[in-house]
Amino acid sequence: MIFDQFSLSTAMKRKNATKKDLILATAEKTNCSQQLVKQILERGMEQMILSLVESGRLELRNFGIWEVRVRRSRLALNPRTGEKIQTKEKPVITFRAGKKMEQLLAEQFPDGSGLPSE
Repeated sequence: MIFDQFSLSTAMKRKNATKKDLILATAEKTNCSQQLVKQILERGMEQMILSLVESGRLELRNFGIWEVRVRRSRLALNPRTGEKIQTKEKPVITFRAGKKMEQLLAEQFPDGSGLPSE
């Protein structure tokens, strides 16, 4: 994939990008039907999930790495009652951005200003 022409659609700039936004942008840039792009995206996401479940790690060069890790049990407070409760150990997925993604983000937001707010 070439990032030289890195650009976001207007819809993706103004809000969280959705699967629909990705489908529309990809269909437009590849001259493929939205239906075909949707099928490919969904199959790709299924394979990504299977890979994480089976191996615990998924690496896409220049994009990032997903890893399944264990969140340890801990003592927490119930916000409604103030009661102390012990949480259970559970698997969580972590993501670490790849070098190319970090580079693009640094170029897009050089001083950290203009970052999308949560």
